[in-house]
Amino acid sequence: MKRTIQFPRRIVIIGTSGSGKTSLAEKVAGLLRLELVRRDSYDHPNDPPDDLPHHQKEGVLQALDAAAEGWVLDAAPYWYEDEVYPKTELIVGLDYPKPLVLWRCTSRAARRRELGRLFHSDYALRWAWKVHGERRREIAELASRFPDRVVVLNSPSETHKWFGELAQNARNE
Repeated sequence: MKRTIQFPRRIVIIGTSGSGKTSLAEKVAGLLRLELVRRDSYDHPNDPPDDLPHHQKEGVLQALDAAAEGWVLDAAPYWYEDEVYPKTELIVGLDYPKPLVLWRCTSRAARRRELGRLFHSDYALRWAWKVHGERRREIAELASRFPDRVVVLNSPSETHKWFGELAQNARNE
């Protein structure tokens, strides 16, 4: 008798800048045939900073509601987490060491030929340096609030293994 695995259909991937949230979200969404919702694509760069939470919230919530078959959100829903996390079936926390995420931010800047912006106040490297501890605490707090829905991955090798197991289960379905 074949066992049916129920895969999560509403997934949020969180972590510090440089942890690989979007890359993993793309892979998970493709594997499970879910809509990929890129949180930052709902930012409006010409709006005043105080308007960002409103516009991003509005765009992301509409996209999640429109994804009838399910979705993967590639970042934490900071200003509207009370509306997203209760609906979420799986939260994946990428809780990598600070030196690793700083190296990844630097590598990404080099690939994008953005080294001149590396230390700019709004660039990912400075942001990762500043908020790494906050993200770790946030992931731990979510694991405490939703213990049956949170997977914490502490290294790229753990993430690779977790995704490989997910892919193997999906192939066996």
